[in-house]
Amino acid sequence: MQNYPNHGPLACRVCWPNCLGAHERSLDDDQFRLVNDPGYWGAPDPEVLVLGQTKGFTQSEGMARAIQVGGYDSVAFKDFRPRLLQAMKAIYMMQNFKNIDRFMMDGETTFGWASVIRCSMTGRSSSGEYSSKSSCVLPAYQAREAGAVISACMNTWLRRLSDRTVLVVLLGNADDYIASFRAKLATTFSDTRAHQRGPNVAHMADGRSWVHIGHPSGANGHFGDFLTGSELKGQGAKRIEAQKVVVHALRRRKNNHATLISSQE
Repeated sequence: MQNYPNHGPLACRVCWPNCLGAHERSLDDDQFRLVNDPGYWGAPDPEVLVLGQTKGFTQSEGMARAIQVGGYDSVAFKDFRPRLLQAMKAIYMMQNFKNIDRFMMDGETTFGWASVIRCSMTGRSSSGEYSSKSSCVLPAYQAREAGAVISACMNTWLRRLSDRTVLVVLLGNADDYIASFRAKLATTFSDTRAHQRGPNVAHMADGRSWVHIGHPSGANGHFGDFLTGSELKGQGAKRIEAQKVVVHALRRRKNNHATLISSQE
């Protein structure tokens, strides 16, 4: 039986074989830092898996507190869950819900939540400070040590997805992130290609759809355009492509309730 991740902290040390129990390490001459705090939320074998790029400081600190005093369910996507719900609604999911928290708890059966890089990775900015902003972390995809960590993480966790998982939603739809992720995905799955329904925002790999959407972080100044912008250009056009991919993916399921879930609040 496939070893799917369960809701809770993950005991993964794949990228820490010679670290003698260390919890943090530097990569590529201190350009990147890695904290061993992987986690997973929601359904072990979800129909829809939602992945951020990596945990930011807020989530990483929340993980540390949760391990000590509890509160694990509140860690994932902390501080921007309302905007995450808006993003999901923009691609036809969770239409009638006012709160996303229920989908990130133990016992959830439809949605799974994590990050592409399960440990917390930060990159050094031009000012010398470390940040989880995309502009600081994205260079890791081409770096020697950090890039190897990302490859190992994708091989460890994305190769074990359930056949039930027909759609992976990726938070962040900047062109350079889409290109970098597709290149890494191709080293994990040889059948990786641009998605026919949304070639500018999505991939097909391992028999499932992978779609990028606008990142709901408050630092994303283009998020409003993703939600309501003109469908003829920019983020609005990316939203339309993402919607087409979602509809295509979820129509493969006999029970495609993940598309139009209604609330029973």
